[in-house]
Amino acid sequence: MSVKRRRTFHLSGINPRQKKELMMTVCVIATARTSLSDAAKVTALFETLQEHSRKEEGCIQYDLGLREVDEEVEVLVMEQWTSQAALDDHMTLPHFTAFQEVSEGLIKDVTMHVYTLHS
Repeated sequence: MSVKRRRTFHLSGINPRQKKELMMTVCVIATARTSLSDAAKVTALFETLQEHSRKEEGCIQYDLGLREVDEEVEVLVMEQWTSQAALDDHMTLPHFTAFQEVSEGLIKDVTMHVYTLHS
């Protein structure tokens, strides 16, 4: 499964002297599609990944959404991590790599957008 990663940074309107005081987290918005016939199996795989991911150090949020689109099911994954390092670690853990192996051939059109959140 290949994942396209795009990073977007936006600091418009923030006083440069205040940047150090901001709390920065990393947000991931990812989508994938599967056939209606594989939807139950894929949903279970994503729910297992969600369960394990929420227990990881650095995971702030890990939510899933589903919708039918053009006779397929689209899965939305919204993640928030304390840092890029936490996200990078997540992507090397056994439950994530196992998910990638098991979901191979079941999901397609995977997109992943990574944002830095400033609050």
